[in-house]
Amino acid sequence: MSEPGSHTLRLVQALRARGRELAWLEFKENNKDPDLIGRLLSALSNGATLEGRSCGYVVWGVEDATRDVVGTDFDPGRAKVGAQELVSWLLLNCQPRIHLRLAEALIEGKRMMMEIIAEAINQDDALEIRLLDGERRSQRSFRS
Repeated sequence: MSEPGSHTLRLVQALRARGRELAWLEFKENNKDPDLIGRLLSALSNGATLEGRSCGYVVWGVEDATRDVVGTDFDPGRAKVGAQELVSWLLLNCQPRIHLRLAEALIEGKRMMMEIIAEAINQDDALEIRLLDGERRSQRSFRS
């Protein structure tokens, strides 16, 4: 857990201060749907590239409309898709391969989680997400 004054804490506060979501920034309360997270990571990676940013961010624990800190019980590092860890599942099913890292902070006594995703390598390589539907074993492709 990040201590007050840490880089993660300062980063979350700076992102909230932007006042709105951007092509490379998204706020969520407790979105746990793997397909939506995959699409979101694709969009943020591409958005970061188009906006000249080195990375995009998903911040869990922030109310979208007000930017109020509400906290989250979602932890992408511990979430599972079937028996597989969500992060591993995303890394295996995103083409071209994505680069992401997780960060955690405590703000106003509430737990925050953040996924930081690297920009797409180049604009011509739209990040394609291939997600597997566990029950039907069907393959779907998403393009941002």
